[in-house]
Amino acid sequence: MRHTIRLLSLLSLALFARAQTLPSYLISYRLAMSRPASHLFEVTIDISIPAADTSAFVDLQMPRWQPGRYSVADFAKNVQQFSAQSQNQPLEWDKVDDQTWRVQRRGQRIITATYKVFGDDLSGTYAQLDAGHGNYTGGEIFMYVAGHKQDSVELHVEPPPNWPVSNGRTERFDQHDWKYPNYELMIDNPTEIGPDWTVDDFKLGEKTYHVVVHSRGDEGGRRPAFVRDIEKIVRAETRMWGTPEFDSYTFLFHFAADNRSGDGMEHLNSTQIIQSGILADRGSYYSALRTAAHEFFHVWNVKRLRPVEFGPWDWTKPAATRALWIAEGFTQYYGVEMYHRAGFEDSAEFLRDLADTIATIENSPASKLMSAEASSMAAPFIDRASYHDRTNLENSSLSYYLKGELIALNLDLLIRGWTTGQRSLDDVMRRAYDELYLKSPNASYYLKGRGYTVEDFKRIVSQVAGMD
Repeated sequence: MRHTIRLLSLLSLALFARAQTLPSYLISYRLAMSRPASHLFEVTIDISIPAADTSAFVDLQMPRWQPGRYSVADFAKNVQQFSAQSQNQPLEWDKVDDQTWRVQRRGQRIITATYKVFGDDLSGTYAQLDAGHGNYTGGEIFMYVAGHKQDSVELHVEPPPNWPVSNGRTERFDQHDWKYPNYELMIDNPTEIGPDWTVDDFKLGEKTYHVVVHSRGDEGGRRPAFVRDIEKIVRAETRMWGTPEFDSYTFLFHFAADNRSGDGMEHLNSTQIIQSGILADRGSYYSALRTAAHEFFHVWNVKRLRPVEFGPWDWTKPAATRALWIAEGFTQYYGVEMYHRAGFEDSAEFLRDLADTIATIENSPASKLMSAEASSMAAPFIDRASYHDRTNLENSSLSYYLKGELIALNLDLLIRGWTTGQRSLDDVMRRAYDELYLKSPNASYYLKGRGYTVEDFKRIVSQVAGMD
């Protein structure tokens, strides 16, 4: 196993070095929504190629999936009306596989590609554009230039009149232009465009937090209290982790009022949370807070402290990691824990939540069939994946969220017992973040530090607990 880990590390560093030596392209994106009722986003990609690059073609690819959603989505199915040109002259192109458009350069150094993307699903995975708003994350909209995901990119958004744009990197209300160090960061940025969202801010230390609410139903005057409750969650989690690395963070909430939509997705400097009900409803209100407690914890665990397979990604196939029971399962545990620490439920309610998880696992037919690591590897099949055939996954698979939550609970109790209450799982998480993210050499262009292996976590648990 040590040889395998060493090989993965060397391969990652070799790919990083190769990416650093490739001549960079100048890549800019434009996103327009001239006919919102059509549900069609209009995308233009301008590519400027250095003279030293003599390649015959440029490949543009749509990702198969998005960060945080581990099942395959095949976003290319929603692309239509692709074309390419240079200096107003058409260029030949071919579809070489189900997600790749190959444009023949014919010696040209300036290439413009245009296409449209259909989106009418408010889900956190897919995009939605209608007469009321536009919403997207990025991977379902923007193709990347194959071999150049590491290059910096620019984005210009052209919304309909009086539709302001908000995302985790918005610095002013009328902002339409953004710059990103690489493609991965551009698509890790859920964006709301429309006339009906509101934003409330609060500061904690030197950090600014934006609470964006897009409501399609009655708020019942609850928004001020809701913002105050979000601040309680932020305070609880930063007490554990310390000061976060970002300058600002955005909570993007949708109260869809449709009795079907629902999601929570973590991103580097933001989260997008979708509730099927309305803010005025008590159940929807507290469900949104519970989800926020989970997603905000991902600021540290998953987005920065991350499995070795998480970023930069190969968007041509699903991510495969044995560590989702740590990345998602530990976050599931801490989501419940932080909801309790923030004061939204007492100790009895907190213990009932944990008891529900234990009962779910113990009563599952898969509890003895699937390990936490096997569950992690099965993520493309069990993370909201859809099938045309009948499967037995309901009986043969078990969520890495719940499996990991129970492991985290047991570890927390064991560490507290072994150290007579001097240490806890909190210390494990902080030490892992410090060692692997903050202090390790950069393994790629994507983020600082390096990803962890399951073996890394086992070692750090032993160090904190003083036990093998």
